[in-house]
Amino acid sequence: MVKPAVFVPKSERDTVHERERREAEERAVEELLRKKLEERKLETKQIVAEKIRDEEIITQKTLELEANILLLIGKARIKRKDVEDAILKEVQKEIEMLRNMTEEERKEWERRNPKPSPPPPKKKKSKFMQKYYHKGAFFQSDPDD
Repeated sequence: MVKPAVFVPKSERDTVHERERREAEERAVEELLRKKLEERKLETKQIVAEKIRDEEIITQKTLELEANILLLIGKARIKRKDVEDAILKEVQKEIEMLRNMTEEERKEWERRNPKPSPPPPKKKKSKFMQKYYHKGAFFQSDPDD
């Protein structure tokens, strides 16, 4: 069965003009939302591009710093090797000089240039209560034998 038509008063009826006005408002709202979404996308792309540029700048600076540090380390290594080579040459020169001396000359030279005695070994300081500490015989994970 078909439902009978319900009476709608004239004041509540939709007119063509009103319907078109409402549809135009809805389209305007949708267009505004679409524009805001596009602007937001552009802003996010710009922010991402800025972040990438900043990261590239930071990585470039860190690479430059690392290169400078490596250069300084290399220079220090070269300088240290030069000093060691100079000391080694002096020692070899002294050894060669002593080999070419006679026994009397060598004794005279040793009397004038005595070898410095090595410093006594330092006593190792034990930790607190270490004198009384023992690992134990039963609970060793890695026994000696």
